[in-house]
Amino acid sequence: YTSNWLAYREDRPISNLDFFLQADYVINRTVRISSRFRRKVKMQNLSSVLALPEVLSNELTQLRFSCSFPLSASLQSSSKIEWSWADSRGLFISQDLIWKAPQVISLVLRWSIYQIESYNARIYAYEHTPLYMFGLPSFSGIGNRIYTMLKLKIGRNFQSWIKAACTLQK
Repeated sequence: YTSNWLAYREDRPISNLDFFLQADYVINRTVRISSRFRRKVKMQNLSSVLALPEVLSNELTQLRFSCSFPLSASLQSSSKIEWSWADSRGLFISQDLIWKAPQVISLVLRWSIYQIESYNARIYAYEHTPLYMFGLPSFSGIGNRIYTMLKLKIGRNFQSWIKAACTLQK
């Protein structure tokens, strides 16, 4: 796509590329396998004190595989692995366990590890959140993240959420 409008870190008309391909395979309504490929090329100004800064091409390639399947009637497992290539490389792996008791309580646990060499290769991962909140942290560097979220339904009109998270980064 092209744009004639000025934007952040773009002081002239630019031409960018954003390619996205996703394939989902659902087996007997319970097992889901997904793969995703994304290639993004964005033109940006080089940080410079010159009157007309030089424009460089920033390239990002991402590949993700995920699999979700039940372990029992009330316990589900979900695994994700994602690679990222920019001016450096990154790897993100996460494992989710989701436990749901019928109509009363649910518990989500996630443990993830990541090793991402630079901020340009950062990886975003959606998190389960309480109602009316949105969680999409970005990961760069080397570290672990664990979070848990508990949802309680008390009566017909009252729900309570508790979420705790911890990130340990080297």
